[in-house]
Amino acid sequence: DTAQRLLVERNPAAAVPLLKQLATGGREPLGRLHALWALEGTGQLDAATALTALEKEQHPKVLAAAFRVSEGLLK
Repeated sequence: DTAQRLLVERNPAAAVPLLKQLATGGREPLGRLHALWALEGTGQLDAATALTALEKEQHPKVLAAAFRVSEGLLK
């Protein structure tokens, strides 16, 4: 939680590609979940990353989060 909060507060550009990679291909569901929310919180979540997460995700809680963070992209 603290790492996610710090990423959102500081919004380091170097972290964005790593967060996108983690959100779509991380081994642990909790890591994928935090990466999705960190990308959403920094305004760096793009449609391609969200779509990949929605297509590949197997864990129900992470899938629900992927839907939630993608809502802003529907506008």
